[in-house]
Amino acid sequence: MKKMLVVIALLLPPLMASPQQPQPAMPQNIIKIDLFSPVYRSFFGYYERVLSPESSMQFGLLASGSFTLVTGGYRFYLSDTPAPKGVYVSPTIAMGAAESGSYHNREVVFGAALLVGTQGLFRQKITIEANLGPAWIHDSDGGHFIIFGGIVIGVAF
Repeated sequence: MKKMLVVIALLLPPLMASPQQPQPAMPQNIIKIDLFSPVYRSFFGYYERVLSPESSMQFGLLASGSFTLVTGGYRFYLSDTPAPKGVYVSPTIAMGAAESGSYHNREVVFGAALLVGTQGLFRQKITIEANLGPAWIHDSDGGHFIIFGGIVIGVAF
């Protein structure tokens, strides 16, 4: 009888425990816009696709008057939380073109940046992100370094 009570005492707590709630899946896609776009009278939008819990790809488009820039970057998430949430490092490349002068000359711009940022995910739907880092730009004036940064808000799905 004592053995039966011991067995019941050992088995009863796990059977009485409530089942764990499954964790909601992290969103795999985010569409974003830079909050400074209206200040600069431009559009700077992004699309991010999660590739794994530690990485994602992001593509961007900047349109401002006669200037257009396309960006692409790979993000390494450094946080314990899965992508697209947490601290990341992102090597990024860019290529753009601008029309200048009355003869519609096109100036081509190339660039590369190493951004460090953080992205928060709220209610599995809204992202807020801040990033900053050095960038190298090559245009008709030659090559030069700048500091690039942004504050971005997005919708995840």
